[in-house]
Amino acid sequence: MRLLAAALLIPCAAIAAEGMWPLDNLPASRMKAEYSFTPGRDWVDHVMRASARIAGGCSASFVSRDGLVMTNHHCAAACVSQLSSAKKNFIADGFLARGRGEEVRCPEIEINRLERISDVTDKVKGAVAGLDGEAFKLAKNAVEAKLSSACVGADRETARCDVVDLYHGGLYHLYRYRRFQDVRLAWAPELAIAFFGGDPDNFNFPRYDLDIALLRVYENGRPARLKDFFPFSKAGAEAGEMVFVSGHPGSTQRQ
Repeated sequence: MRLLAAALLIPCAAIAAEGMWPLDNLPASRMKAEYSFTPGRDWVDHVMRASARIAGGCSASFVSRDGLVMTNHHCAAACVSQLSSAKKNFIADGFLARGRGEEVRCPEIEINRLERISDVTDKVKGAVAGLDGEAFKLAKNAVEAKLSSACVGADRETARCDVVDLYHGGLYHLYRYRRFQDVRLAWAPELAIAFFGGDPDNFNFPRYDLDIALLRVYENGRPARLKDFFPFSKAGAEAGEMVFVSGHPGSTQRQ
């Protein structure tokens, strides 16, 4: 079994095409019965911390102990564009830092690492009980803001907390993230190959392009040292091998 670095899919794991689940609610008994694999606590925590989110809506993966992050090219396109100039068009020509000293800070990108999931269903439902319409919305927003603020506490520079609505309001979970605000561009290919085939190919498989970019997260001016990351496999996946994909989709109706 291999865990492949991926930047595709709220923290969840999928076995091939067999299902999609939050990491804190994996169908462990089914996985054991059908695949002879039991996801232990250490495994789940590792996957959760190695899966990254680009604040604003993209998935990514930590792929080295020195803070390297892999994501899709379009997820880094805003950074690439902001770093470009009349003389250096990194969108058209691509960007490569030949050493860490050449990595350039992205003006606006923040990367988050999920570190804790708490069930706050009772607190949210208690706050909105008996309400509907605008009153329901205001009460829900207020309790979620209160829970998020208490979760962050005094760690506003390094922590972020979001209340997540699951199963159309059946459950509410509070996610606490580690914030990395110093994010630098390491490599991005030229747009012609990154978006080869355009939108039509974007929704087809196989897709022949290089939709990828590499970023790096820094702490105190140095590459962040990470315990949890997805190392690249030179061999790749084998036929019939169990494969998991983890990430942060904005929303899904997948069953």
